[in-house]
Amino acid sequence: MIAIVGGGLAGLACALELHRVGREFVLFEAAPVLGGRQRTSHKDGFILDHGFQVVLSSYDAVASVCDMASLQPRWFESGALLHDGRRLTHLASPFENPVAALISQAFSIPDKLRLARLGAELLLTTTEKLTARCAALEDVSTRVFLKQRGFSESFFSRFAQPFFGGVLLDNDLSTSAGLFLYYLKKFLVGRAWIPAGGIQSLPEALGSQLPSTALLLNTRVAGIFHDPHGLVLENGDTLRADKIILALDEPSLCQLLRLPAPPPARGVSGERSPPCAPLCSNHKHRPRVRAIRLAFDLRHRP
Repeated sequence: MIAIVGGGLAGLACALELHRVGREFVLFEAAPVLGGRQRTSHKDGFILDHGFQVVLSSYDAVASVCDMASLQPRWFESGALLHDGRRLTHLASPFENPVAALISQAFSIPDKLRLARLGAELLLTTTEKLTARCAALEDVSTRVFLKQRGFSESFFSRFAQPFFGGVLLDNDLSTSAGLFLYYLKKFLVGRAWIPAGGIQSLPEALGSQLPSTALLLNTRVAGIFHDPHGLVLENGDTLRADKIILALDEPSLCQLLRLPAPPPARGVSGERSPPCAPLCSNHKHRPRVRAIRLAFDLRHRP
C-alpha cells in the first residue's frame, strides 16, 4: 500500500495518477475537506475564495487531471485594475491590446517598453530553461533582476509588488528570478480563470475521481517510522506502508520529519510593501458585466 500524506492539489494529483494505473493507496488529510490552500467560503450568496486564487489556461497539468469544462470557467480579461485610493487604473496586456496598454497611466512608457521587451524574450525561452534557472546557485532575486533591467521604483510599487507579491507570496520580491519569469510567461501565454463554484471546486473535482474509501479526512499523521515503513497517526494508531509520499508544505514537512523549522514565510502584508488584495467574488444576483478583471489595492497599510 502507498500512503500519501496531504490532500492538497499535489497529493490529489498523485493519488489520481496511482488510481489510473491500478495502484493501491490511502490518502491522509488532517483537515475535514480536501484542497489544502484551495478553499472557498459561502456568505450571503457570495462565493469567496481564500487568498489570491486563479488558474491559468497555460497550466497544462490542470487539463490532465480534470474536465475543465465541468468546472464552468469564469475567465478574466487579461490585465488588471490598480487602485491607489483615488482611482482605478486599467492595465491592459501589451500583447492582447497594445494600444490600450501604451496609453494606460498604470506606469511610465519606458517601463511598459521594458516589460514588453522582457515578455518578447520570454516567448522565445523554453519552460525547461526557466525552471532550471530556479535551481541555479547564481540566480538572483526577482527584485535584483528587475532593477538590472532598469525598471523604476514606480513599477515596483504599482505593479511588481502588488501583483507578483501575491503570486509569489513574497512582497520583498526576494524569490528566484527564474520562478518570477516562469510565472510571468504563464500569464503572458495563458488566460486566468476561476471555477464558477469557487477555487475549491478544483480539488473537489480531483477527489470525485478517487474511491472514497481511500480518502481519510480528519486524520493527521504525527510521525513516520522505518524498518518497516509506516505512519503514526495523531490518535496513536500505526499503519504499515510500502511507500510514503509526503505532499506537504515545507513547515509541515519539517515538523513531521523532526527537522529544524524553515525560515518564516515571507508575508505579503508587511509595512514596507503594499499588500495584494484581489477583489474577486461571484454573487448569485450579480449584475451583468462586460468583463471580469483582477483588481489590486496599491495603498500602504499599517
